[in-house]
Amino acid sequence: MYSELISEFSGQPVVDYDDAESWTGPAKAYRLREEYDDERKIAERLESLLAQPGANQITALIIGAWTGACEGSDSKEIVELIAGAADRLPSLKALFFGEMTFEECEISWIFLCDFPALEHLELQLGEANYGFDGSVEDLQPLLEGSLFPKLRYLGLTNSEIANDIAAVVVNSPIAERVAMIDLSLGNLDSEGVESLKGLSGNRNLETLIISHYYASPEQVVSLKAALPFEVVAEDPQEPEDEWRPIVHAE
Repeated sequence: MYSELISEFSGQPVVDYDDAESWTGPAKAYRLREEYDDERKIAERLESLLAQPGANQITALIIGAWTGACEGSDSKEIVELIAGAADRLPSLKALFFGEMTFEECEISWIFLCDFPALEHLELQLGEANYGFDGSVEDLQPLLEGSLFPKLRYLGLTNSEIANDIAAVVVNSPIAERVAMIDLSLGNLDSEGVESLKGLSGNRNLETLIISHYYASPEQVVSLKAALPFEVVAEDPQEPEDEWRPIVHAE
């Protein structure tokens, strides 16, 4: 999934934007990124992009790797650039922030800033062997619901503590206002599936995603019967697998 950059985003072909010669009209998803030690920064590429005729009709934008991402440099400056250009991108509907291959930067090394108007949040939490050293306690500031007041989609994915997350998310304030909860890509098993039945009284949720799970088919059927909303349970794994690997470890 992260071995190569995407070729389509938000229903449009992706074009790597370097300068005016890269412009082929607004009906593309333009990607702004930097090579290692690139002298031409994302800020310069963005300014050039916005100067093109019809740039105000761009609907999809991708921010790829920036210099220093692997060394812990956060995205604050780039976030400020995008926010400052909001009036010049009135048609923008989709923003992919931080698209990188594992050769550019492992996903566990990427640092991003706060997004107070965020509607879609997916955290790929990882595993202890590759940098994850947290617990559900670290998720409490998010789960208690005051962050991201406009959030509609909450993804706590790719986690080796999926069962622990399931046990706490069912009673969390944030679960009472989002429309979708995604616990996919991790090692959720029968224990976690049983915990998720605690969402049966939730009336705002529209979808629960548990794809890539280690519960039995019977347990998943029971979960779907218990919940009054859609449950997406694709990519079943062997329940007896004692290792129960997550999808993206590094």
